[in-house]
Amino acid sequence: MRGDEGGGRRAGAVALDLLDRSRPAPGQRLASIGHDPGEMRSAERNSQRGRLVIVAGLPATGKTTLALELEGELGAVRLSADDWLSELGIDPFDTLARARIEQLQWRMGQRLLELGAVVIVEWGTWSRNERDALRERARELGATAELRFLDAEPGELWRRISARDRERTQASRAISVEDIEGWAAQIERPTPDELALFDPPARTEYDPRPAP
Repeated sequence: MRGDEGGGRRAGAVALDLLDRSRPAPGQRLASIGHDPGEMRSAERNSQRGRLVIVAGLPATGKTTLALELEGELGAVRLSADDWLSELGIDPFDTLARARIEQLQWRMGQRLLELGAVVIVEWGTWSRNERDALRERARELGATAELRFLDAEPGELWRRISARDRERTQASRAISVEDIEGWAAQIERPTPDELALFDPPARTEYDPRPAP
């Protein structure tokens, strides 16, 4: 899946291991009063539906700002390949590492959705096929799915990127005007028909412009 700008195996394995260890041992909850553990787990999943929030768009459209706000408001788990790449000291233009991290994050995200959590995917998700696959899998897991697509003109994106330090300090090269123009032509913007396939957002008001 395409990310913003463009080792993760160990970080993903640690996260998944922590998730597994946070679950109680089989039969631990309510086993003493005769409830079947399998039935209890099924009942708990049915009582709280997970929610997938896909935050999509080009670099500098405001995805991270929105995802962080939703993370706090909804008590969500935010999955950002950029964050893991930065923590691991990997070039954000390393597309192979980015793809592996997104795969690991999605594996963890699916488990969280099964458990009734809110999961925010902040990968860019430039193509309709990517967004369809995420939505359909979330629905298979009994979760709702919403799409937040952020957009801006290439000139505005270039202004925002020029004002930030991420690429200058973490990447092997800077993002160029040509990059932005090429990405803007390549991204598949959601149509009304695609947007209608998603659930209504948990929150509707958002101004993607950076704070002054």
